[in-house]
Amino acid sequence: MSNTVQLTGNLTRDPELRYTQSGKPVASFTVADNRRVRDQSGNWVDGNTLFMQCAAWDGLGENVVESLRKGMTVTVTGRLEAKEYESNGMKVRGFELIASDVSVSLRRQQATVKKTTPSYSNQQGNGYNGYSPNTQYTTDPYTTGAPF
Repeated sequence: MSNTVQLTGNLTRDPELRYTQSGKPVASFTVADNRRVRDQSGNWVDGNTLFMQCAAWDGLGENVVESLRKGMTVTVTGRLEAKEYESNGMKVRGFELIASDVSVSLRRQQATVKKTTPSYSNQQGNGYNGYSPNTQYTTDPYTTGAPF
């Protein structure tokens, strides 16, 4: 069974790059999917907004931080991963989209593309792009606060 997910939405803030204890880069960013639906009168109204926390590892994460800014429309492809951490003594559960690809929508924006050379020095080949899928957080990994 595959849990590949594709989400298109707007970045809620500039992506942030941090490093694991072993020096592995990971970019954290949130994508908001703003649904617009027609009401019974045929008028467009705002629907529910989905906020999805995303992570991009290694070179992809570095490219995300260098290329993307708050408000840009992006499509993130990856897999959903359940996350659990403690905040103020309470267990918090949620999902994170682990990105395998991030692309920019050109519908209402322009982009300049620069090809990069992949860096294989950090890739260890265990798990997803060298990332161990069994990583458990003991504290809130998103110190800026989740929007949910």
